[in-house]
Amino acid sequence: MTEMIRVPEAERGPGIHVLRSSATCRAWNGIQYKAGLAGANVGSKELSMNVATVPPGAIAYAHIHVDFEVMLYILQGRVRHAYGENLAAVVENGPGDFIYIEPGVPHEVYNLSDSEPVVAVVARSDAGEWGKQIGQHVMPDQNSLALWKDCAKVYKNNPAVLFDLYNEPHDVTWDLWLNGGMVTEKNRRAGT
Repeated sequence: MTEMIRVPEAERGPGIHVLRSSATCRAWNGIQYKAGLAGANVGSKELSMNVATVPPGAIAYAHIHVDFEVMLYILQGRVRHAYGENLAAVVENGPGDFIYIEPGVPHEVYNLSDSEPVVAVVARSDAGEWGKQIGQHVMPDQNSLALWKDCAKVYKNNPAVLFDLYNEPHDVTWDLWLNGGMVTEKNRRAGT
């Protein structure tokens, strides 16, 4: 996994802010992300944007976006999304296609090529770089337990769904990680 770096500073002007270029700053579930625009570097309140690359032959295993919408614009490559109940629905897209993913829709992403990456512009209806902004998201707590138990029951026999430990974000104190609660600047780990 690529080490997650902070979102680079943008050039801030009177009402227009620019990020000239960025490097890959995060890898998650088979997808590599270039840093983009978010609340952290331009002060946006409900929007973030970056570029995602799915390497040749890679699969981003079944996942959902909780409490935020996602829109994609495919720049390069061919991608298949299996989505919905039991991942039974399928759609394929290529360069020039726009994709909208509603919050809470299970989906799995496949790069259809063994030699060409899929490259897409990604926009999220959340100002956090990866879905939730530090200071505004809630760590899992007892309320999360019922959700994941229900998900496990529904998808327990589906080989396309992979359950893993909740391991994001990495910059909170152990007490908050263990007991859940709101992530704020006060309970972030020092140096992060």
